[in-house]
Amino acid sequence: WTFVQEALETVLGRTVSQSGLLDQATQDALARLAGLSSFRALDNGRATLDPLLDRLFTQVASTGRK
Repeated sequence: WTFVQEALETVLGRTVSQSGLLDQATQDALARLAGLSSFRALDNGRATLDPLLDRLFTQVASTGRK
């Protein structure tokens, strides 16, 4: 989850804890990226999380930044 946390920092422009875990801060940042009020609204399995992670990594790749 460390790479996800780094990517969220880049895309959201805010600090996300670098715990390497899917902790509350990471869940909150993923929910923010998805435009949702909570991660619980997002977390209905890989069918929802995988496309969000794809979008996150695509945004990072398109910026040319790590």
